[in-house]
Amino acid sequence: MDWRFFEEKDLFWILKVSKDMYKESYLEEKGVEFNEDKVIQYFNFAVKKPDGFAIIAEDNDKPVGFLISDIAEYGVGHQKIARNLELYVVPEARGGTVGLMMMRNFIKWAEMNDATEIVFAPTANKQLNKFDAFAKRLGMKATAKVYKRFKHE
Repeated sequence: MDWRFFEEKDLFWILKVSKDMYKESYLEEKGVEFNEDKVIQYFNFAVKKPDGFAIIAEDNDKPVGFLISDIAEYGVGHQKIARNLELYVVPEARGGTVGLMMMRNFIKWAEMNDATEIVFAPTANKQLNKFDAFAKRLGMKATAKVYKRFKHE
């Protein structure tokens, strides 16, 4: 299992698997429409962001997952917080260490860039139990609840 930084050639694969990721999240059931142009915009933002970390996991040169994250300063001080923005592993590659490998590399990168806090906020409801186990293996802990209100509820 290898990883590398995003490249322009990854865009079409990202578009394809983003549709699958969308279907596994809460977004579709809440009426958020999938928009390919928005995904392309988001991809280009991630690739070009100077304080971003965007990688592809590969198995035998075949993409099997991606992780997009960045580092920002707190609103009240100059300490840095590293935030995972997107993390996805294709279903056929799950059950192994793809997600864990990407998370470990993100954590290393965040620490090398002086992040004082590292945050993962998964959106794929169907994978939360597995994600929780990975996070605990990496020494992370759940620290807060998220409250939401949707327009049509």
